[in-house]
Amino acid sequence: MLTTCWAICWLAELTLARLDPIRSKYYTDLQLMQGEWELVTMEPEFQKELFKGMRLTVKGNTMISRFGRGTSKREIEFRFILRPQLSPKGIDSFDPDQRDSPPGVAIYEVTEHLLIILDHAKVGEGRPKDFSFPDPDDNDYYFYCLMVFRRVK
Repeated sequence: MLTTCWAICWLAELTLARLDPIRSKYYTDLQLMQGEWELVTMEPEFQKELFKGMRLTVKGNTMISRFGRGTSKREIEFRFILRPQLSPKGIDSFDPDQRDSPPGVAIYEVTEHLLIILDHAKVGEGRPKDFSFPDPDDNDYYFYCLMVFRRVK
């Protein structure tokens, strides 16, 4: 009886995933993001020292980033919503301490071993259109942050 119940639930979920591809993409990407990640590289260059050794923990729809050394250690926790229906895929982040602020908008790509996020910190400018990075001579260069993480084993 219990096996039959599990089989029905599994078939129902499979059917819902086929009927709702956005929901299916969301949960697939959300599952891939779960766990511990370490920063491999980032742009712009001038921020690398500040974020050296950064770890990112994803639990549910919460991200916790830890970076810095000694007395400058920091931990930042925020909630996020994935937007896999966008092209490129989008991610909105919300700071729980700033409820009235608009969400941070970024784009992402995730695989089993890599997580890439391109953030655009200029409020009101919208989400990046692709993973290209502005030239260092461009004024917008300082508002972008490209982070590449690898999964911690």
